[in-house]
Amino acid sequence: MFHPVNANIPSPLDRPQPKGVSAQGQPAVGGGGASVAAGQGVEGAKPGQEMIQLASGGGSGCLMCVGLQSGMIPKEKLEEIKADSFNKIMAHEQAHASAAGSFGGPIHIEYDANGIAVGGHVPIMIPGLNRLNPEESLQAFEQILSAALAPSDPSSQDMAVASKAQDLMGRAKLMMDQKQQRETRPMPAAQRQTANAQRPAGPNLPFSIAG
Repeated sequence: MFHPVNANIPSPLDRPQPKGVSAQGQPAVGGGGASVAAGQGVEGAKPGQEMIQLASGGGSGCLMCVGLQSGMIPKEKLEEIKADSFNKIMAHEQAHASAAGSFGGPIHIEYDANGIAVGGHVPIMIPGLNRLNPEESLQAFEQILSAALAPSDPSSQDMAVASKAQDLMGRAKLMMDQKQQRETRPMPAAQRQTANAQRPAGPNLPFSIAG
């Protein structure tokens, strides 16, 4: 996911984290996440198999966890879910970050109380329109558009950033047209006469026209 930000908005890592998640976005040790128990008396458990009690509502937001929001599951299964969810979300965010270049910030991954990655985002700095150099602005907005649509599965937030970039691209192109018109506009006669009068006189030199 792509999040437009400005320099005054604190990073998500600076904000209070959900229970069970450390400031670095990693599952906190002893933070009230999943508990461990032996596989005794649990349906489908193998004798002696280590089981994990999922925290209540732990699978919220994680499509891979549907049907596993609560209850006991094998520890190996939980680790598999963690790895699959993290890899999918990280690939999405890395696509944003790679295409964004200097306009993108660090990747942030959000975890639930069980340590399962449930979301992520890359902060994006959208520069203002440069009226003196709209060409530079256009290049920046084109890169932001490309970064917003870089993943194969852009989110609704990604599409919103893409729409914003396209709007800014249109405004930058309009400024470019206006700049070009100013530069090519004929000089008014009075202004031209003043410029000629102020121009230092030079020697009269012969000239020829090639035939």
